[in-house]
Amino acid sequence: MLDFQPIKLEDQERVDRYLIEAKSQNYDECFATLYTWKDTFHTEIVEAEGCLLVRMQEGESPVYLFPIGGDLKAGMQLLMDEHRENGLPLWLGSITRKNMENLEEAFPGEFEFERRRDMDDYIHLTESLAQFKGKSFHGKRGHVKKFKTLYNHEYRRMMPELVPEVLKMNKIWCRGHSYDDDDAALHEKLAAELLLNNLEELRGEGGVLLVDGVVVAASAGTPIYPGSDTIVVHFEKGLTEYEGVYSAICNFFMEDCSSRYRYANREEDLGIPGLRKSKLSYNPEILLEKYVAKWEPPLKDDLLSL
Repeated sequence: MLDFQPIKLEDQERVDRYLIEAKSQNYDECFATLYTWKDTFHTEIVEAEGCLLVRMQEGESPVYLFPIGGDLKAGMQLLMDEHRENGLPLWLGSITRKNMENLEEAFPGEFEFERRRDMDDYIHLTESLAQFKGKSFHGKRGHVKKFKTLYNHEYRRMMPELVPEVLKMNKIWCRGHSYDDDDAALHEKLAAELLLNNLEELRGEGGVLLVDGVVVAASAGTPIYPGSDTIVVHFEKGLTEYEGVYSAICNFFMEDCSSRYRYANREEDLGIPGLRKSKLSYNPEILLEKYVAKWEPPLKDDLLSL
């Protein structure tokens, strides 16, 4: 049996070693993603066959990420052997097209794949979001201009002393969106708090937008792995009574980040129509396609006949 253990903050350095090897743009393959959602998905990890194996619980069934680093075939074989023993199907989540092709090459015909549009990552050029140039960004430029005109504003990098005020703003935002009554939304709130309270330890950075000295919006992210050219924007919230606030915080934060990162992964849309419309309005450079994969262990009668 594989000895999976709950992921902890002190696991960051060893997890990052595998992520550096994998060089993925998939936001699920980012330590901060795994860590901040650990209490929701009961995230566990184990090192085996030179791979990092990640297990999460979604409903009744465990779901694994694609093995990170090392020998794919050997790492997958360990998971398949374990599920062959318990007779349960093996599920892999957040599979990219490249992952799918590698899995099919290693185990031809053994996995079933299902496209999951709601899990696609929205990946942007930071320079594009920092400048909002061209016809496709006409509306965004207008929102930013209106915000700048209407309000006595200031943009600051998110230093530790600003985090309590950002958390206060997030609580106000959550109350306005009935987050206290929705389990999924509550989990998102808890993940945001874990991110912001540990942003420095997670090697993250953020931007804060103030109006008359009061925090009205904030954005925060971490590199997918140390040295990556992609920052994952894990958190972005704004008080919508301030017109143009979302376009403004995105624009200011990306302008701040563009000298350090080429790309920004703004995560998925969860299949929520309004969120999808909003994310598409920022004109992603890449929609990173996602799939789920399923492997059914052979029946015991089939094994006896081999």
